Amino acid sequence: EAGNQASFYKKFWAMMAVPLLAVAVPAAFYLLYFLIGSFVLSCTKLKCWPNRITEEKKNEVTKYKPNLAKMSLRRYNNYRHENRTWRRFLITVVLILFLFYTTIAKSIIQGLACQQFGEERYLIADFSIDCNGDEYNAFVPYVLLCFFGYCLGIPGVAYLVLRKYIDGIHY
Repeated sequence: EAGNQASFYKKFWAMMAVPLLAVAVPAAFYLLYFLIGSFVLSCTKLKCWPNRITEEKKNEVTKYKPNLAKMSLRRYNNYRHENRTWRRFLITVVLILFLFYTTIAKSIIQGLACQQFGEERYLIADFSIDCNGDEYNAFVPYVLLCFFGYCLGIPGVAYLVLRKYIDGIHY
């Protein structure tokens, strides 16, 4: 009898796990990228892998970022590698989240869409769920949390990540 009843909840939670995976999978990939890159930097005499930099160029850069003046060339190379890895990770996560954004938002909005039939209200996505029931009423705060976290949070985070690249985006 229970069979497929209230399967909407299962589908909803599965879809809410997608953004977490959209962060976790690239995090694992870029952690590996960072570790291998750091190993290569420590084992070779490369200067500023993959770009080469001289002490003279490093001194020119430190005019704009004085805290870099105290760094050795090896530490500076690691600093650049760390920043490059972090930027690539953030851009990758934003891209993946935007690929899934409409599907995630649709799932969240479906969790709030009820249809009234006389005195009874049922969830349009799954008519086995009574919108007046205790189970659904306990579920609504999670839907609202996901709405603010994902529907508003993903574009907000994307804005914060991408705003420093606005000149390149407009170019």
